[in-house]
Amino acid sequence: MHFSKVFILISSLTYAQHALSNEVLTVLAENNAPPFSNPDGSGLSNSLVKAAYAEVDISVKFKVVPFVRLLKHLDRGEYVIGLNAAPTYEIRNKYYFNKEPLFSEPSSYYVLNDSPLLKLKQRDDLLPATRIGVIDGFEYGDFIHRNTNKLSIKKVQNHLQNFKKLVRGRLDAVLMFDSIAQDVLINSQYKYKLIKHFAGEELHIHAVFSKHHSKSTHYLRLLDSGLEKIRANGKYEEIITYCADPKEQQKRSICL
Repeated sequence: MHFSKVFILISSLTYAQHALSNEVLTVLAENNAPPFSNPDGSGLSNSLVKAAYAEVDISVKFKVVPFVRLLKHLDRGEYVIGLNAAPTYEIRNKYYFNKEPLFSEPSSYYVLNDSPLLKLKQRDDLLPATRIGVIDGFEYGDFIHRNTNKLSIKKVQNHLQNFKKLVRGRLDAVLMFDSIAQDVLINSQYKYKLIKHFAGEELHIHAVFSKHHSKSTHYLRLLDSGLEKIRANGKYEEIITYCADPKEQQKRSICL
């Protein structure tokens, strides 16, 4: 074969490999779950997924949307993947989930510091019609699902709405993931009025994949592979340690 043809062939193969290594995947990230996913596209979950896909030569860009809209996009097969879902009873059969959770996160019931609920010891003691504030679309575990008819579950779009309703006497408690509560309350005017009371459920947080997109299982396998690699090379532990802290995030290049 002529030298020039060999050169062209090698150049073409190199270009093709380079193109494949620069594949870009759009990941849906929620806009109201600090420190997991922040409105600016940063966060613990976002950092983990970006690092994992980088190990398998896929670049990630994030589209930030409310969690309810995130699930609707997946339901319609418009996107492959979204972040921060737990395979609870309500949704475990509607989507694909990656093999190992990104992380696990406890939740708690937060009440006012003079609430009558402080007399109760556990969530099973909640009386019928107790008004519990949650975020629309969030998953909180099977206890809430089992007790939907017993409790009065009030859904809103953001945590600030829940705090206001609690202070005004329109809720009895707010159910929140502890890391989110810590992040949201630290700069809130309500931080001295709310108390973390009894425990909710600990949920395993995953990436969630559409069952209506032809490439979902392909990208699911790649994410699992990438997560195995960052667990093995130490990047996972670095992200878990530092990328949930807003102050540390700014110091670490591995954090978004």
